[in-house]
Amino acid sequence: MTGTRRLIAVAIAVAGCVVNVPRTAYSQPQAATSQPGLCELRIEGHSIVSLTLLSESGLAGNGAQGFAGKKHMRPGNSLWLPPGRYWVEQVELEGGYESASTYSRGDGGFELALGQPHQLVIGAPLSPQVSVTRHGKFLEMDYDLVDAAGRSYTWSSGRRPAPPEFTVYRNDEVLGSGSFEYG
Repeated sequence: MTGTRRLIAVAIAVAGCVVNVPRTAYSQPQAATSQPGLCELRIEGHSIVSLTLLSESGLAGNGAQGFAGKKHMRPGNSLWLPPGRYWVEQVELEGGYESASTYSRGDGGFELALGQPHQLVIGAPLSPQVSVTRHGKFLEMDYDLVDAAGRSYTWSSGRRPAPPEFTVYRNDEVLGSGSFEYG
């Protein structure tokens, strides 16, 4: 492994970037027996203020397909929804973080079927993700904040938090440090 590749592979330490959004108590999911004709969507993640899902729905008359969206406030551990195909459109988390989907009908979404609960990984905890691209003797570093499913989140409300900081090492020697810029 060349010195530059080793530098890229082991030298970046992102300090103080993990976002630990506080947990909030949510209502317990309702029993399946009280939801006839509905499917359970189990949510793995926490601190969700709202979750907007798109569902495929037939439009009366011409046989064309359309999409309907519904915003679920504080969804808790489960949602009970009619069978069908769904896509995540937007997620809002406590602390002002938001994920807007790069939704496309071709991404597959997920299918809900009676008697077959579906697990949706979404929301906190969020983790920093740094990518490094070499341009000659310069390194371009990009920062992203993602959930366990890889959805990207941005800061959406009020004052921004301090930008994430990084330090580059070669072996035990500090080569440089700085912070990411917004935008």
